[in-house]
Amino acid sequence: MSADYADAVARIRDTIAAYAQAVDDARTEDVVATFLPDGSASFPGSEVLHGHDAIRATYSKLTPGVPQRHVVLNIHVTDFDGESASATSDLLFLVKGEKGWSVRLVGRYTDRLRASGEQWLFASRELVFV
Repeated sequence: MSADYADAVARIRDTIAAYAQAVDDARTEDVVATFLPDGSASFPGSEVLHGHDAIRATYSKLTPGVPQRHVVLNIHVTDFDGESASATSDLLFLVKGEKGWSVRLVGRYTDRLRASGEQWLFASRELVFV
């Protein structure tokens, strides 16, 4: 494993975590900041969102009514070429109700990321429920 690959994986994991925490905290601008300006997002129940404006418009409406957590794990980075990479990861979506935390959804993300300065940002992010 090269140092460049290891550094990229660490930065990609940072981007994935920043996205999850921003979604859970309803910080729309921080969600948008994890995407390239021409990036896209796709998840069940929504059309494919292209670009910062579309991502912002949709995510600004996703304000949680109860505490929630996107628990992202099994992150696997592939197709690394120094400038871009693919990643797949699993999602457990938890919500807190009257009886405590419960798993609401299980899914898998398929991501394409590109280096942007010191960061790795989503060129595309697709979520499917499993």
